[in-house]
Amino acid sequence: MVATLALASVSWAQAVDIATLPIEFTRAPATLKPADQDDLNAAFKRFARTAGTTMPPTAKLEKAWSELRRQDCATEDACLSQFAIKTGALYGLYTGVDTTVKGDVVALGRIVRDDGKAARAPVSVRVPKAPGVQWTAQVKQALEQLVKQLDPGTLPVTREVATRPPDALVSPLVDAGVPVVAVPSAVDAGVTLVPPPPPPLESPLKPIGIVTAVTGGALLVGGGALVLVGRGQAATVTGPDSAFTKDGTAAQANVGRSATTLQTVGTTLAAVGVAATAAGVVMWLMAPSEPAKMTMMVAPLPGGATLVLTGELP
Repeated sequence: MVATLALASVSWAQAVDIATLPIEFTRAPATLKPADQDDLNAAFKRFARTAGTTMPPTAKLEKAWSELRRQDCATEDACLSQFAIKTGALYGLYTGVDTTVKGDVVALGRIVRDDGKAARAPVSVRVPKAPGVQWTAQVKQALEQLVKQLDPGTLPVTREVATRPPDALVSPLVDAGVPVVAVPSAVDAGVTLVPPPPPPLESPLKPIGIVTAVTGGALLVGGGALVLVGRGQAATVTGPDSAFTKDGTAAQANVGRSATTLQTVGTTLAAVGVAATAAGVVMWLMAPSEPAKMTMMVAPLPGGATLVLTGELP
C-alpha cells in the first residue's frame, strides 16, 4: 500500500497541469440539451485525465470562463493563454465539435501554453455516422480519439528556462587560467561620482581684437610707407611749390602719376589701418577680464611699507 501511494504521488506530481475550455458545439442537433453538454464535457475531462493530465476544479474553470468574456478562442492563442493564467494552469486546451451534412462528427482541438506559445498544433478527428449510434456516442468517440492525437500527457510539466550557451557563460580569462578579481564599482560602493566642472569659457573678443589691432597697425605702417615713397618721387619732378614744371618730359610725367598713385593708395591703407586698429583696441577693451593670476600684499614697516607680488606676472 505504501509503495502504491508513493507511485501515485509521483505520477500526480509529474502530471501535466491543463485547463479545458467548455466544448464549443457547431451545428449540433436540435435535441442537444444542456445536460448532454455537461455530460460530454465531463467525458472529455475524464479522457484528458486518463492521458496523464490534471486540471483545476470545475468551479474554478467555470469562473475563469465567465471572467474571460472572449469568443475567439477557436482562432486566437491569446485567448487560451489568458484562460490558462486565470485558472492557474500551465496549458489551455480548446475543443470544438462540428457535424457535417452527412452526419459525421468532427472534433477539433489545440493546446497553448500560458505564455502564448503553441504546445500542440490544431488537430481534427472525424467519426463517420453509423447506423443505430447516437450522436452523443459519436462525439465521445471523436473526443477520445482527439485526446489520443493531442497526447497532452507528454507535454513538459514545467516551462523551460532559457539558458545561454556554455561558451557565453565562461570568461576567456577563466579559460586561460588567469584568476579574475572582482572589483566593486564606485556605484556599488555607494560613491557618487561628480563630473569635473567644465573649463571656463574664454571670450573670443580679446584674441580677435588683438589680431585686428595688429593687422590695422601693419596696414597703417604700410600705407604711411607708400605715402612717403610717393612724396619722394613727386619731389623729383615738382618745383619748390610742389607743382609740376611746365617743361617737364614724358618720363617726368609718368613719375608724377606714379607718385600720385602711391600717395593715394598709401593714404587709403593708412585710413583702413587706423580704423582696424581702433576696432581692435575697442574689442580688446570690451573683452571680459580673466581671473587674476597675481596677488599683491602691502606690509607696513618703520619709515615706509613693503609691497609683495605673488603669482604670474603679465
